[in-house]
Amino acid sequence: MNTSITGSVYTTILLSADRAIGLTKPLHWPRVCTRRRIMVALMLVLGWSVLLNVPLMVQYRWVDAPPNVTGSIFTVESSYARTYFHEEIYLNIINPIFDSALPLVMIVVANVFIARALHARHRNSGSIRASGGGGVSNTGRDANRVTAQVVFISAMTALTRILRICMFVVMEYHDTIHVNFCPLYCGVLAGLAHFSNICNATVNFFCFCYFGPKYRACFLQKYGCSKCRKIKRRQRFNLYTGGASQRSETSVSSRSTSTSFSTSVHNVIGSAKQPVVFTLSAD
Repeated sequence: MNTSITGSVYTTILLSADRAIGLTKPLHWPRVCTRRRIMVALMLVLGWSVLLNVPLMVQYRWVDAPPNVTGSIFTVESSYARTYFHEEIYLNIINPIFDSALPLVMIVVANVFIARALHARHRNSGSIRASGGGGVSNTGRDANRVTAQVVFISAMTALTRILRICMFVVMEYHDTIHVNFCPLYCGVLAGLAHFSNICNATVNFFCFCYFGPKYRACFLQKYGCSKCRKIKRRQRFNLYTGGASQRSETSVSSRSTSTSFSTSVHNVIGSAKQPVVFTLSAD
């Protein structure tokens, strides 16, 4: 669970950095945030998430249950859990910095750049509308929705990091690294910090469900997988063939219309060439 939470936090940092670059440097964004670099960054996030949580993985070990309890195993602290490195360096320095403090700073900095870029864009768009310019295009509205979603997700992630930092501060104030040795409010704060991670995952899920089509369409347009690109090419081919068949049907109908029109004109001309016979009665 800790590995997935760390990966989610650093992936949110990547999304915030991507949006910040896209808004502050829109002309350089396609060259900086290429598909290859995004994949490399995600692989680094995966490796870093596993590496950072390795001490927590070896903190406990599985042991067999006592003889009077059959068919079950339980966990106990390993010998590593009582080492100086784990208790004094990892739990007090490394984990709080790289799991909470550093991600919070990076998310805040990225969102500051996003807010400044959005403020400048809103001011420029207001002056353009005042001078009689056009409105926002569909692509611009989709990009704004993606930016709003990234800001919302990063704000929720920052809130979880703030609660976790508060938990570390309170535990340090009581000179302990274990929640069981803290007062009641410290345990409540720790439970709230852990519950916020679950709420963050739930909110992200519903956020993706609500903004999913626009979000995926905007990102797949640049970072689409090979299968998605094949589907897009098939859709464009179907659109092209459908347009060609429609044009052929239109040309056929126009030819039939012109043929019927020429036939009717020919009939009118033919009837006009027939002699007119006048009959005189002798009254």
